[in-house]
Amino acid sequence: MVFKAHARRLQEKTFKKQLRIMEHNHSNHLKIKSIGIDTYRENIIYMRHDCHVCLSEGFTALTRVIVKYDGRDIIATLNVIHNTQLLNHSEAALSMEAMRRLNLKEGDLIEVLHLPPVESLRSVRAKLYGQTLPSEAYQQIINDITLGKYSNIELASFIAACSDGRLNNEEIISLTKAMVHSGQKLSWPGIVVDKHCIGGLPGNRTTPIVVSIVAAAGLTIPKTSSRAITSPAGTADTVETFTNVNLDLETIQKVIEKEGGCMAWGGAVNLSPADDILISIERSLDLDSPAQLIASVLRVCFTGSDFMNQYGHNMLSYNQMMGNSQMMGNMSNGTSWQQHMSAEHNPSDEHYGYFDMNAMTFNYTFNFKNTTNGYTRHFLGKR
Repeated sequence: MVFKAHARRLQEKTFKKQLRIMEHNHSNHLKIKSIGIDTYRENIIYMRHDCHVCLSEGFTALTRVIVKYDGRDIIATLNVIHNTQLLNHSEAALSMEAMRRLNLKEGDLIEVLHLPPVESLRSVRAKLYGQTLPSEAYQQIINDITLGKYSNIELASFIAACSDGRLNNEEIISLTKAMVHSGQKLSWPGIVVDKHCIGGLPGNRTTPIVVSIVAAAGLTIPKTSSRAITSPAGTADTVETFTNVNLDLETIQKVIEKEGGCMAWGGAVNLSPADDILISIERSLDLDSPAQLIASVLRVCFTGSDFMNQYGHNMLSYNQMMGNSQMMGNMSNGTSWQQHMSAEHNPSDEHYGYFDMNAMTFNYTFNFKNTTNGYTRHFLGKR
């Protein structure tokens, strides 16, 4: 009985101490302490297990929280500190990436709040169980990934859900469009070309050769590449050994205006932020999802409105044809296409060709007239 009474008094004393701390720190604010931990791309917050925010909000290890500072906010994963010498009760620490994103310095005051449920995770769970998702679901998933609402575990779940041919053609198109809409866009007048490969072969570096040849031929080729995913070094890693690849959008524009081509690391710009995030997880998993690979490649090719503005034809989301240089056209209405080609175009025009609706092939020619000599590119394709 004496032991129980002593234990009860000790619990009451501890509770009163915690209550005093919570009363003294009645808000969800904590002072930042810089501890210099590199977590690569992941936002991590470090808080004491007995700090007033953890106690009042019920935060535990790996809880996803919102961290606010000076009108900006990020979503971070909580790591709980039991070493009382590392942080004071009123202090919190952030990973170097999180510090950079919020532009924090030691002594700044942050606010830590609960993260509302991430609704798009319902769609990820549905996909894991084999359901087909609408385009709106993929847009919401990619938006949330870009905003940092997914933990690495949740990102891995999405990648697994998309692997092994689980996405049909419509879902791949939806994922591609969502990737395109998630980032900034660059545009140049005239024809813009690109080169892609699936990668994964160490030492197989054709990009610098192809980009140089294409740019020397007078074509515009703004080439962005990834760092390593499933091989020891990615194209951007290799190119970085002889030139800077961390180019911002303004620098890319200037290089293209001067040289006609460039080689840059895609992660240094915000062209496809969701793709960069997914790649970092795919590398850890040593896994390439075919659907995401296609979406990653096609995100830099023409969208429907771009094709229509450039060539006067619309590109629908179905029944598409792809040539050997990613030039697309629509085969959904053979009569209108055949009439358009025969009645409105001839070899002297900027572009002409035909679709064979029975053989599901196309033969298309572009006459480029924006150089002194002019040149022609011919595209053949089969569905």
